[in-house]
Amino acid sequence: MEGPRPGGTGPSALPVRRRADEAGGMETATFETLVGEAVRAPSLNNSQPWRFRRLGDTVEVLLDLDRVPPDADPAGRLSRVACGAAAFNLSLGMAVRGRSVTIRPTTEDLVVARLVAAPHRPATPVQRRLYRVLPARHSNRSEFDDTPVPAAIRDELVRAARDEGCRLDLLADPSTVDTVAAIALLPRATDPVLGVLSGPGDRRDDAVRAGVALQRVLLTATAERLAVSVFSGPVVEPGIRERLRTAVGHGHPPQLVLRFGYAPALAPTARRNISSFVYE
Repeated sequence: MEGPRPGGTGPSALPVRRRADEAGGMETATFETLVGEAVRAPSLNNSQPWRFRRLGDTVEVLLDLDRVPPDADPAGRLSRVACGAAAFNLSLGMAVRGRSVTIRPTTEDLVVARLVAAPHRPATPVQRRLYRVLPARHSNRSEFDDTPVPAAIRDELVRAARDEGCRLDLLADPSTVDTVAAIALLPRATDPVLGVLSGPGDRRDDAVRAGVALQRVLLTATAERLAVSVFSGPVVEPGIRERLRTAVGHGHPPQLVLRFGYAPALAPTARRNISSFVYE
């Protein structure tokens, strides 16, 4: 989903005036730090199609329509996936700072998710582990080596998606691998591992849930020192997407094709100034 893209030039890319801490519940410095962590999420062509707004103890994730790629993402579904991934990062940052929240995806036009206060509970060891590797996560399009991914790590990746209400199929059958690789225009290979992330449905809020699951999977892979490539091409055109669904062999709508393996680390792609993401 990521790739080089310069900062936007439309109105939504300009710095906005931030209010004083009249909303209550969170200091400006804390909010900006959280936003800076949230935007480490992946997005199609590094489009960064998100904005963030605090309303008391609630934080809203908004879709920045000026940043949705019209040709590569005509329905805005992949941009909602990206916003869901950013929401997951935000929830981790809040959890480790003692703010328990629940992510509530929506079907609204602009507000795609709300992070609402939940009964207080300490951050879990998993949340702390994923938060620690958040700065290191990035998509890796370099050549992977042929080191097999251990079965225990594969199981952990599958479980990460399932824990967020989605499904990650790591392909093992050679025929299915060949078919999906051909659909995604990738070289045929079982190591690195080829996988398909599917959502619970195909509504707007399901795309956000898929983004939450995507980021949890990506951070889990990062914690295990795996490289990951994310491919959105096979899920943009409806006919190709249906071929992918048929190849995987279940009724859940595919959201992305992922490749897991081992490769040299690369530098993460740049992000815009934090002020361009804050909506007041």
